[in-house]
Amino acid sequence: MKERTPHRVALSDRALEVLHELRDLNPSSPFIFPGPGTSGYISEAGIRNMMKSYEGGENGSIHGFRASFRTWAEEMTHFSHAMKEMALAHKVGTDVERAYQRSDLVERRFEMMNAWASYCNGDDAAQDAGDGNVIQFRA
Repeated sequence: MKERTPHRVALSDRALEVLHELRDLNPSSPFIFPGPGTSGYISEAGIRNMMKSYEGGENGSIHGFRASFRTWAEEMTHFSHAMKEMALAHKVGTDVERAYQRSDLVERRFEMMNAWASYCNGDDAAQDAGDGNVIQFRA
């Protein structure tokens, strides 16, 4: 992150479940996403290589995940501009506005992230407004 200020992340219920499942797979590792090699964790290059292994993945980027979320939030939801930007740890408003806005809206962002998780999982009404173009990753 470019900013040096703390950023609280509102994780969806499903994201928390996945993190707990991953931790339980390798309880002795200090890393949630362990990787090969001496570092013990998966590298950015490792993630890029994994993405390239999927059809169409050669044109993707890690930043594309953030862009996918932001585009979905803008086109398919009514969450506020501030909430969308705060979810991405972007600065919101002028210096004066930020001086008076002391909340990071984290509690309200949980609702947004649960809606995003539903969309990504292809659940109920979350897909109705979209084109269903969600790529399923292999287990």
